[in-house]
Amino acid sequence: AAKAISTYLTAPLLKAEVEKLELLRSRYKGLRCNSKEWDKDLDEFLPRTVAAQWLRGLICVVPRHGGGARPGRYCVGNFALDMYTTLLQRRQHVFRKICWISLFLSHHTIGMLRNKSRVAALISQALTKYMHMPLRFVFMPLLEEHASHWLLVCADCQLRRFVVYDSYARTRDKARECLISNAILCIALTLTRTACFGDALTWDVLRSVCPQQQNGYDCGVFIMAFMDLISIRASAWTFTQAHTRHFRDKCLLSLLTGRIVHFPHSLIGGS
Repeated sequence: AAKAISTYLTAPLLKAEVEKLELLRSRYKGLRCNSKEWDKDLDEFLPRTVAAQWLRGLICVVPRHGGGARPGRYCVGNFALDMYTTLLQRRQHVFRKICWISLFLSHHTIGMLRNKSRVAALISQALTKYMHMPLRFVFMPLLEEHASHWLLVCADCQLRRFVVYDSYARTRDKARECLISNAILCIALTLTRTACFGDALTWDVLRSVCPQQQNGYDCGVFIMAFMDLISIRASAWTFTQAHTRHFRDKCLLSLLTGRIVHFPHSLIGGS
């Protein structure tokens, strides 16, 4: 299983895939962040409206020496992350024998979570589709806005616990803890209204000893990788900082093609 996951993570891009990314990135290479070109819609998504700036964190290629004085341009935005969770949701419906049945929620901030009735209603509506399935995970990406940091809260409905995944765990403050506790409360309150998970408010909260980023701009990439790998039954962590450059390419390519690329053939081929 570990070999299969590693193969999936490292599967090289095809020549046509490389050319597709290079063509897109060539149009934005060297542009300043305030250039109006970023406000224009990407032709690759027509007729859907997707502005280039919404995917800027993935379009911009991180230099080999690091982000330098402008690391913010490489941060994954909420639009890109939510798009990727949508693709993960679609993937599991097609490959149910490979993926855990999971609910992928859109990102939340502390401001959004304060309206608990609204959040609970949204989660409850999404949960109705899974009440007759063996639901394993509920994923909620969280954005700590003042620090521009992504983390992940996951409800493990089989082991009846909540798990927090933070790729920059060496920094913990009141704002982050408040964000996490509010997210867990919103999910738990919704689960308690179901027939199967009425005890959700009593579940333990664990902090995963997960891979850690080595810079200040890869948190979104780590969170996308965590959801991706956990949902395909990865039994051990095979994702590290060394995988981020290639995974960024795979994420952008997935968004452009409308599906998670190299799945499942690279996974099955490595098993």
